[in-house]
Amino acid sequence: MIGTAKAKPAKGTAKRQKAAGKRKQSQADKLVYVAVDARDGLRCRICLEYAGLDIHRHHLVYRSAGGLTTTANVLSLCPTCHVVGIHGGRLKASGDADERGRYGRLCGVRVEQLNTGD
Repeated sequence: MIGTAKAKPAKGTAKRQKAAGKRKQSQADKLVYVAVDARDGLRCRICLEYAGLDIHRHHLVYRSAGGLTTTANVLSLCPTCHVVGIHGGRLKASGDADERGRYGRLCGVRVEQLNTGD
């Protein structure tokens, strides 16, 4: 029968479609990161040091735990506070990164020092 066989998708099509989906998400993430950079002024929200282009962006609720890439869930950290402090298990950050206090200062992130047994 002519015309009844299903055509196979071109090799790599599924990978390209998956990558295209990630690119769309990545573009949305970039817009959030630009907004976070503007909000935080490329300064670490823990130690307040200026990190410039070395700034790291940390998800308060990890993406693997269902956290979204939103300005309320992402904050700027210097490499030391991010890698050694947060991911090294010495510090834990939580809260709302967009929350502002009475005079407009950012105040929604709480940082606690964890007992590491050192």
